[in-house]
Amino acid sequence: MKEIKFNPQQAEAISHKEGPMIVLSVAGSGKTMVLTERVIHLIEQGLDPARLLAITFAKKAALEIQSRLKKRLNGNGDRALVCTFHSLGHRILKAENSSSIGLRLVQNGDQLKLFREAMQKVGMEDDPASVIRKVSLAKNDLISPGDLERSEKKEDKELAKVYSCYEILKRRQRLFDFDDLLYRPYQLLKSNEEILEHYQNRFQQILIDEFQDSSRVMVELVRLLSRPHRNLWLAGYDDQSIHGFRGARSDIFVSL
Repeated sequence: MKEIKFNPQQAEAISHKEGPMIVLSVAGSGKTMVLTERVIHLIEQGLDPARLLAITFAKKAALEIQSRLKKRLNGNGDRALVCTFHSLGHRILKAENSSSIGLRLVQNGDQLKLFREAMQKVGMEDDPASVIRKVSLAKNDLISPGDLERSEKKEDKELAKVYSCYEILKRRQRLFDFDDLLYRPYQLLKSNEEILEHYQNRFQQILIDEFQDSSRVMVELVRLLSRPHRNLWLAGYDDQSIHGFRGARSDIFVSL
């Protein structure tokens, strides 16, 4: 196999020892490759693969990293968890929250129907798609219906009613939405110290690609998981965020 040549900055990012590190790099400069090499480096240095968490924003990228690890480590990297943020949240909910058993992911058409019903119940006349987006952004910013209700803005109070009604309708039908895969795990970990400590102890090294696309709930989830050790390796480019429509905020990336 041909040896890969790394420049000094890439080599430093790969061999970084402990503590937080931010790798700022433009698109196409090999961030994902460097992340993969760092995973390999950590495992070759003796880290138990099961203690390692690598997060990407696309399932395709996660599968690509998994494939590279399998080839380079002869199966030794299989126990490292390489996944998306939403997949991580789903794993936590399945493992730790019995009330999540049997829940179904609401499809776009059904979600639209739920919001229309909620809007009708509270007497709101607005574009349902716009309301869905506002509630999604609120969840990604860790804003609850109660938070909106306490706002002095009339539009926030109106949104709080629809948001709350939507959540009730969803629970009655044993449904969850895409944003719940982040919002609920965060609330679970924040409220249950025993479960939080389990995942903090499990993930001794956390690596995240394209972190500029993170929303507040993602950032706070990472803060919780990495709090004891701060072994947090983040790759991204603060001017490159493409997921603003999902609440991504590159300013959080820079200020973390």
